[in-house]
Parts: sequence; C-alpha cells; structure tokens
Amino acid sequence: MRELIQRLAAQGKTIIIASHLLDEIEKVCTHVAVLQRGELRTAGPVRDILASSDRVVLRVEADLAPASLLHALGQLPWVSDVRPETGGATAPCWRPAARPPT
Repeated sequence: MRELIQRLAAQGKTIIIASHLLDEIEKVCTHVAVLQRGELRTAGPVRDILASSDRVVLRVEADLAPASLLHALGQLPWVSDVRPETGGATAPCWRPAARPPT
C-alpha cells in the first residue's frame, strides 16, 4: 500500500489518508492535519509539525501480559498508537500537559 501511495503522489495526485498509525503517515506523507475529537489541532508539512510538536514517545517496560498492557495504553486519551515490543511497548503520544484529555 505504501508503494502505491508513493507512486500516486509522484504522479502529482493528492491522497487523503485517515490513520492513527503515525509512523506510517510519517513514511508516506509530505503534509498532515491532526484532528482531535473532530477539531483541527495543527496542519502543515510533516517535518514542521514534528519539529514543533509536543509529541513524545512513551516506552513502557512491564511484566504484564502483552494484551493487558496494549489495552491499558490504548485507553489513555493522549496516546495515538501502541506498538508491542519485547518486554513492553512504545506509544507515540502528545505530552499530557500540552494536550490535556478532554
């Protein structure tokens, strides 16, 4: 899918993608718009958004069962994605103080 999107973009086509998988979006998009609960929070070139964002990556190490850990992290309102890893998980998210849950 990533290759198809990149090929269409190279042909000058505009592609709109709705996704919470930020790492994938970073790989294929030149511009993004970030919505939170239906409201536009920011928009612009990916590199500018990442450079100025309050985004952090949370790394959790735990002995919890992977499914329990992934579920618990996914319930946090500022977490945008959860990735399982050996011995824990990572979760790109907004700093809670900068983007308080609503």
